[in-house]
Amino acid sequence: MFVFRNLQEGIQKFNLEKINPDVLIANGADSIRNAFQDVLGETSTVMCWGHMRRNVVKKIESMVDKSEQEDLVNDIETLQVAQSE
Repeated sequence: MFVFRNLQEGIQKFNLEKINPDVLIANGADSIRNAFQDVLGETSTVMCWGHMRRNVVKKIESMVDKSEQEDLVNDIETLQVAQSE
């Protein structure tokens, strides 16, 4: 909350236009999402692709045969850039 509150206060001090974000991109931590929503209001939350990919690769390495890991990661990366949900 400290970071988001200070961001809002800094914007006000410089008489800048108030920010009203539609989406929060973060690492999926509940504490970040909750603090953001408390200070800036309800928004959609999207997990940062870098954090998500790192977690997926770690899980794949523990569950999938080495020979299939690269293909599976490539498939997931292809889905990540899909145009529709």
